[in-house]
Amino acid sequence: MDEQTTRKTLIDKALEAAGWSPIVRYLHGASYDTAAVEEYETTEGPADYILFHRGDALGAVEAKKLSLGPQNVLSQAQRYARGFHGGRFSFHGFRLPFVYSTNGEIIWFQDLREQNSRSRQVASFHTPSALRELLSRDAATSSAWLRDHPIEEPFLRPYQRDAIASAEEALLEQSILARAFRGEFVSQDPDDEPARFLLERIPAEQEKANSSRGPRVGCPVGEKHRKTKET
Repeated sequence: MDEQTTRKTLIDKALEAAGWSPIVRYLHGASYDTAAVEEYETTEGPADYILFHRGDALGAVEAKKLSLGPQNVLSQAQRYARGFHGGRFSFHGFRLPFVYSTNGEIIWFQDLREQNSRSRQVASFHTPSALRELLSRDAATSSAWLRDHPIEEPFLRPYQRDAIASAEEALLEQSILARAFRGEFVSQDPDDEPARFLLERIPAEQEKANSSRGPRVGCPVGEKHRKTKET
């Protein structure tokens, strides 16, 4: 499957499923409300897609054919983010806050607002409203809130506290982790359950599993040894 076929059969559908529609071709001088604009002219050449929401260009998408891995081409989307013109954003030389690269099955994402930010694989494109919400978030403020609100739930077990602490530590490095974990930044299958509900059920499920095992058969080793001596 070549790149053009991949775009039409896989990537366009993934963008539309996330709410990036209509998908239109770039037209010089045109303005866009919410849309995915193909072959958008930048100083680094035409970007495969530029994502607009409420008139603002929020991201660039680099598309590759299905047989190619998309992670290593995220740098091309970064170049389009540098070469974009006419927008209102500027983050360390990038004129767009977010970039994606995809081959239609695998999607990589990077938040360019912070220097040396890490790219990561995502299940699907963020929805327009989720990307807008992400843009409004202040990483420094989120990190400070976590530091100022330690875990105080008395019924948590040690391994649960460790798990939460580890998640919060990761969140300090990448402030959107908590909302992404709840599934708020990507389009969701209505039948999928947010991960936070699963976590809330873990203690009850473990108690249920423990109680279902019933009492152990036989007596402790020490008790058995004592009875043998008495006999």
